Amino acid sequence: MNLNNLNPRRATQTINQLDEQIAQLIVQVDWANEHARQLEATNTRLDQHNGHLRTQIGRLANQVTQVNTLNGQLHQQIDQMQSQTAQDNNDVQQLNEDVTRLQTTVQQQVGLIWGLRRRRVRVGEQLHIFVHASCPTACQPERPPADLRDACSSW
Repeated sequence: MNLNNLNPRRATQTINQLDEQIAQLIVQVDWANEHARQLEATNTRLDQHNGHLRTQIGRLANQVTQVNTLNGQLHQQIDQMQSQTAQDNNDVQQLNEDVTRLQTTVQQQVGLIWGLRRRRVRVGEQLHIFVHASCPTACQPERPPADLRDACSSW
């Protein structure tokens, strides 16, 4: 703007307007500087907060790693327990089969024992009848005793 062509009154008016605009610009610059300081302080707080968050994230990541490690160990233990359970079940099945075989053997042996006992009683009856004639006491061959040693008390 050329101030030489203006009249002094007009020049003063223009200078006053420019002074007012400069004053407004100074206020705006001051406000912008204050706002920039506030933003800088906010940025500093955010940086500190971000640092704390990064630290917490690092701790959480370590905890997640530990949990994953423990989880893997638990899965290994579960697998071992399942394997041991399967082995135990096989052992129990084998024991059950052994018990069944033993029960069968015992039943057979009991059958043999009862058969031998019946045979012994029949032999004992026959022996008692055979020796009855020489028995000095009164024996009852129709009712043989449980034990032949008790058959004739005077023997």
